[in-house]
Amino acid sequence: MATSNYYLARRFLLTEFRTQLVRQVANQLSNTPEIESTFPKIASLIAERLRYDHVHIWILEPEAQVLELHAAHGTAPGNWERLTLPLETGLFEAVLKLRSSESWNNVQEAEYYSPLAGFEWIVSSLAVPIVVRNQAVGILSIVSRRRAEFWEIDIDHLTVLADSVGIALARSAHVRQEAERLRDMLAEGIRRISECSEIGEMFIALAEQARIQFDADLVVLYQLAPGTSYPLLPPFYGGDFRQPEAMDVPGLPDDSALFDLLEQGQPYYSSDATRDPLLAEDGLLEEADGRQRFVSREGVQATVFLPVGEPGEFVGALFLHFREAREFSPQSQLTLEAFATVVAEQINRERRNWQRYVAFGGQLFGVHGSLMVSADSLRRFIAAAQNFLDVDPKRSAAALDQAAAVASKLEFMAMLHRLGNRDGIGHTGLRDELRRAVTKITHYVNPGCRLHFNLSPDIDELPLELVDVLYCLAVEAVANAAVHGGAQRIGIRIEVAPRLVELEVVDNGSGFAPDIVRPGPDGIFEGIELAELQFGATGRVTSQPGAGSEIHVQIPRLEEQVLLQSQPKLAYTEASNGNS
Repeated sequence: MATSNYYLARRFLLTEFRTQLVRQVANQLSNTPEIESTFPKIASLIAERLRYDHVHIWILEPEAQVLELHAAHGTAPGNWERLTLPLETGLFEAVLKLRSSESWNNVQEAEYYSPLAGFEWIVSSLAVPIVVRNQAVGILSIVSRRRAEFWEIDIDHLTVLADSVGIALARSAHVRQEAERLRDMLAEGIRRISECSEIGEMFIALAEQARIQFDADLVVLYQLAPGTSYPLLPPFYGGDFRQPEAMDVPGLPDDSALFDLLEQGQPYYSSDATRDPLLAEDGLLEEADGRQRFVSREGVQATVFLPVGEPGEFVGALFLHFREAREFSPQSQLTLEAFATVVAEQINRERRNWQRYVAFGGQLFGVHGSLMVSADSLRRFIAAAQNFLDVDPKRSAAALDQAAAVASKLEFMAMLHRLGNRDGIGHTGLRDELRRAVTKITHYVNPGCRLHFNLSPDIDELPLELVDVLYCLAVEAVANAAVHGGAQRIGIRIEVAPRLVELEVVDNGSGFAPDIVRPGPDGIFEGIELAELQFGATGRVTSQPGAGSEIHVQIPRLEEQVLLQSQPKLAYTEASNGNS
């Protein structure tokens, strides 16, 4: 009896724990902005938290009367993308029409079963409807290779999660509608923002609209580096600042609330910022000399934080601060979030032009003066060789040798140009592509040069923007060491840490004096400068004649967070004892 009671108690505790997990996940799902773009991650979240092998999310396409599979955790994307299922005479027809769950202990024995390409192995299944405004718009299902895999508790839990997805879809649609309404209401202001030619000019118009429309006293916009989401400093700021000079700080403290808000990745509303545990204790911004934190220094009473852009691809962090206490109703929150979508559109429009410079301009390796030769030079040497062919064979041979040298340099330049295109990085990965590129360069210049690699295995998982900048800087540094420095040994190290990516290129070449070297377009100095501007990086070039060179670049980034991995922090309002 004691053993029986033990197992009953253990099962009860496990059930309670699982139910608590479901509530947490449901809360996260219902607050997910732009949920349509995150279906694969949501399916993975449900599967990992509740230990399901396969989770599918189907969305109804009303015009075509088909269900389209938008996510299939447990199956490679190539096996399910663009897969559709006819609505009529299908297994899911009753689920949609009756808006009720349905399960199959052996789906292959079901009356309307027909094998679905790529999923013929399914034996048992459970499906619940995703409902928005009393209309079934999709299906959340779990499937298994085993017979009678799912229980009644699975139905209850999956129904809660499907309802949360429906809430998020309704909220997302409402935000889009509110954005359209806001565009109409702010037509003149939006027109002015759209006509701006650069982000700084756009922010002035943006801050003015925020003050007019929302009575915001202070407006702050941080641009976020592509691929890292790290805030670039200084931010844009406008309004009645008491100490505007304090905004031009060289860096953010590690405990800045801005990092917490960015990793949370959701709008944050604080009706009492002075008592908000996130803003008042961790601090929104603190200077190195220990002056007052932002909230107390500027007399802020209420604060709104709005991530700008798509989840996982935020391009900005927008703050609206108020010196008077303010409550944020659900309607006002939707309006503010719609305003953030308008801001995102303008930043993305500007970023499309900005992205042209992420790859360090058009011609890589532009500083190698000894290689800046042309076909005209080659033709002149060949003509000289022909002129002296009969009268002075030695001078003719010397001219041909010079022509061969020019041809070799032109060939080298063509190779560098091909490597500068970086076409293969997205396919082969940084590790292989970087090895191939620098090996080609050193083998051409000095086959005896030894290359030493210390490349973190995580570098191929980095976003393409980071991969691109690391490749450009590393290859440029190796080309300098091989061509100008005559290095016999070159070491390349790339380390990936949770909040930092570090590049180091060290050689034993002839070295140079960095303070007197002639800078040129798209060289290593310009590359580091651009990385500092667009990625918030810090870089240095250390060298002296006869002592080799060292290139060292650190690129900060936000610690990687799995979407919806942790329960979102709740905004603080005094009226609700800390929750809103």
